[in-house]
Amino acid sequence: MQRHSLASVTLAFLVLLALVLYTTRTRQQPTAGPLPDPNGHSDFVAAARMIQGDLPPDARRNPDLAAAFTASNRPALERLRIGLGRDCVVPPIEVSNAQSRVADVGDLKRLAQLVAEEAREARRRGDWDTLVRSSIDGIDLGLRLARGGVAIDLMTATAVEGLCRKPLEEALEEIPAAQARTAARELLRLDSTREPVRRVEMNEEAFARRHSPWYLRIPLNPALRQATRRTFVSTQQAALGTTFATRNLAQNLAARAWTLERGAPPASPGMLVPDYLPAVPTNPVTGLPLKRFYGTALPAYAQIPLE
Repeated sequence: MQRHSLASVTLAFLVLLALVLYTTRTRQQPTAGPLPDPNGHSDFVAAARMIQGDLPPDARRNPDLAAAFTASNRPALERLRIGLGRDCVVPPIEVSNAQSRVADVGDLKRLAQLVAEEAREARRRGDWDTLVRSSIDGIDLGLRLARGGVAIDLMTATAVEGLCRKPLEEALEEIPAAQARTAARELLRLDSTREPVRRVEMNEEAFARRHSPWYLRIPLNPALRQATRRTFVSTQQAALGTTFATRNLAQNLAARAWTLERGAPPASPGMLVPDYLPAVPTNPVTGLPLKRFYGTALPAYAQIPLE
């Protein structure tokens, strides 16, 4: 009996030791594979840091000020578009680079504001092709900023996507049919590249595990998973709200093109397929195709209809 008890204690000790060694070793493991080289994310950060000055507070009332701001920052916009032509993966966040990553958030939002202002300037000139290109590029930037990232990256991506979607929403009642059709299809194409929210949450959990005490780094630790989940809820809700708004805008743009070309609005989203949309956009909460049209004032997760 004593031998059996001693063997059980020894086995339990060895299992515990193996878990400690395993979790200590995984502290040094990255959350993702090798980064692309060159990495578009580096271009985005560099472009953001190239921005000279700030958009004047009264730029909306004074188009000349807005145009001057956009013109003076052409190099930043060019660097952004170099990055859009490259693969992009967010570098892993660690204690050593956390402070600089937080500083990048504000810079990247300023870059999104610059892109959005370029789109608005194009609208003022009646240059609808540039309006579409600028807004689409900005939304593409937002989607790329979440790839391989954690919660702070998804928050940044959500904000950037919303800022750059706004000029298209503002122009919905003015944009010609051809550009509306192009924008609708491009929005859904980009949406198909969206980083799954669950993958970002897993990256966040991996980051928390690497920088937690050893007893929390035991694989499948429910306490750590629950803590990560609680802090991630608001980020997830904002991301779902933005996803719905972008898909809804694609549907509205397609309906705009239909109405201009056919003289009457479509009766249902399904009528837009396949001539105006490859498929009816889905509700990110339910996964079901949208059954009707909604306005553009849908920023909040709580306003997403549970169809």
